[in-house]
Amino acid sequence: MKEEKLFRVKIEMDVTARDEKEAVGFMVDDVAECYKEGTLDPVVTDISEGSPGAMSTRNFATQERMAEIANAAIDSFGEMLNGRSLYDCLSGSLKMDDDEILAAGFTTLKEFMGGGTDA
Repeated sequence: MKEEKLFRVKIEMDVTARDEKEAVGFMVDDVAECYKEGTLDPVVTDISEGSPGAMSTRNFATQERMAEIANAAIDSFGEMLNGRSLYDCLSGSLKMDDDEILAAGFTTLKEFMGGGTDA
């Protein structure tokens, strides 16, 4: 008999619901249906093998709290960095696009956007 291994399977799908609990319930039903139909592959975004200690989760806070943390991080970067280093941090580390950077209030970084030709 083949030994069982631990796998982390990430599934991503959009569901319409009235609240988070209902959304999770709908998602579970949809995954079961996809599995039965043999159409689960398109919704699996990642599958990896490993031990529980090696796999960490970022689901440690509510969406609202995660937004607060992200905003505080962006503000902190803005206080500690400036110019090209700030732009590189926001666009590289935080994966923000130029529109998001501008919406966050960093209008002085326009000169670094679009290849650095826009002043």
